[in-house]
Amino acid sequence: MKDRVEEELRKLEEANIISPVKHSEWAAPIVPVVKKDKSLRLCGDYKVSANQAVETETYALPRLEELLATLSGGKIFSKIDLATAYQQVLLDDDSKKYTTINIHRGLFVHNRLPFGISSAPSIFQRIMENLMKGLPVVVFLDDLLIMGRTEKEHLHNLQKVLQRLRENGLRVKCSKCEFGNTRVEYLGHVLDGQGIHPSKDKVRAIQEALAPTNVKELQAFLGLFNYYGRFVPQQSTVLAPLYRLLRGQVIWKWTEVEQVAFVKCKELLIGDQVLAHYDPSIPLTLACDASFCLWHWSSYPTHHARRGGTTHCFCKSEEHSNADGLSRCPLPETSDTGAAVTSALVHSLLAEHIKDAPLNATQIARTTRTDSELSRVYKYVMEGWPIQVEENLKMFFSKINEFSTEQGCVLWGTRVIVPSKMRSAVLKEIHSGHQGIVKTKAFARKYVWWPNLDLEVEQICKECETCQLDHKMPRQVPLHPSTVTGSHKWIPGLIVRQTGPVSYEVRERDSDTVHRRHGDQLRARAIAEPDIDVTESQAELGDGEDCSSSQEVVDANMQTPELLEPEPVVSEALKPND
Repeated sequence: MKDRVEEELRKLEEANIISPVKHSEWAAPIVPVVKKDKSLRLCGDYKVSANQAVETETYALPRLEELLATLSGGKIFSKIDLATAYQQVLLDDDSKKYTTINIHRGLFVHNRLPFGISSAPSIFQRIMENLMKGLPVVVFLDDLLIMGRTEKEHLHNLQKVLQRLRENGLRVKCSKCEFGNTRVEYLGHVLDGQGIHPSKDKVRAIQEALAPTNVKELQAFLGLFNYYGRFVPQQSTVLAPLYRLLRGQVIWKWTEVEQVAFVKCKELLIGDQVLAHYDPSIPLTLACDASFCLWHWSSYPTHHARRGGTTHCFCKSEEHSNADGLSRCPLPETSDTGAAVTSALVHSLLAEHIKDAPLNATQIARTTRTDSELSRVYKYVMEGWPIQVEENLKMFFSKINEFSTEQGCVLWGTRVIVPSKMRSAVLKEIHSGHQGIVKTKAFARKYVWWPNLDLEVEQICKECETCQLDHKMPRQVPLHPSTVTGSHKWIPGLIVRQTGPVSYEVRERDSDTVHRRHGDQLRARAIAEPDIDVTESQAELGDGEDCSSSQEVVDANMQTPELLEPEPVVSEALKPND
């Protein structure tokens, strides 16, 4: 391996892809990767260096479904692979230092975009899409796919793409290119005029896979199988026993049920399953199942007639089994003559699904008949309302023209009125997603109603421990220093008279200015002055501060009868800021 690394380093240095440097602030080890053609690719292990510091570009790679949807009508295909992909993109001088690699021969910097940088795929995809903008070509990193309905159209499109590559100095790897084929493999799928097929090599790996012995091996198998899941009808039903083993609380136990599902999913990929190319010019039929247990129609009042602007029709289940996905159970295979699936089987499958629902119409109807309020509401809706009702039914009485019944349940518009005994269970189910108050209310208003529903939704959201733990912390407010009261805010004054139970008029000692102050703004103290006895009670007056909790404040003297006499008392008062 060392000799091969030496040879690859020599080639990269001769091509001016890397250059030696004497020192660098950044350095990453190399990871040799052997490619399919047995050649060697040197990647930098940048997760220990540059990838921790650089800003990752978030240009999204196209999804496989989006790429395949653009191949409608293609009959002839060409595939182009760019040589050394990323290494055809030049780096500026400021970026080179971050791509330094450290090997036995010393330090080398990349002059071109290296493999291993986290942003490399997004950068290269963005560059290629900008270069090929306006051309009939599918771009996924260094793989280009050109198609045409006829040979003339295909050659015209191919010429445009090659001309654009030549103008920008991009080189292709001829050994991996295919031109003018009616069948080509692209991104693990085989494409032709009929549609999209799974790759035989990939399918062979699935067919030869051994039964997994632990969760990790099962996850690896399902990851490979799901890449071709679109070719497998009723995939979720077939794989249900295998997915059950991935649940956290399930003990690993590979039984005959799992083995049958494992073999079944591999057999389904052997068949000649073909996905047709999407053609927007062909009318598209939306097949969907209609069921009373899924209330998703518009909330129109039942007594109003509405005319819609859509064209739709009813199909029997025998002719519409592909849309009957509520039960998620496998239906019997139909023969080439279109043998009908019996209606009884369809209804039994649907009934099995409804049994697993948290609530259904049968349970609600049974509880409605025993509910003290709803039983009378149901009777009044069916037989007519009286002129007056009890106090607890007035909330219902205001909506008497909007009620209806269905399968023994009372409805307000399209919303079920839930009996009192079942409301806590309904609220728990509605709040199972732990959404906020607003979203939980909006969800509840689509399907159910009862008096004070909004208040109960608010209460369950506020009392939910999970919601409280995940609730956002209050926004932090910056701290402000508190204002310290200084002695300068207190001025000497004389209490002239009492104007209320705890309010006084105080005149400044050095002027005739009079202030009105609350008793909490006065504090008594003894001050030695020539004309005043040191034992005489004095008072200080503040500018609105609450000094009742300060140990320096003496409120007792302010409460004494002597202090409340009209005779002047020496005090201090704060001069207001006029």
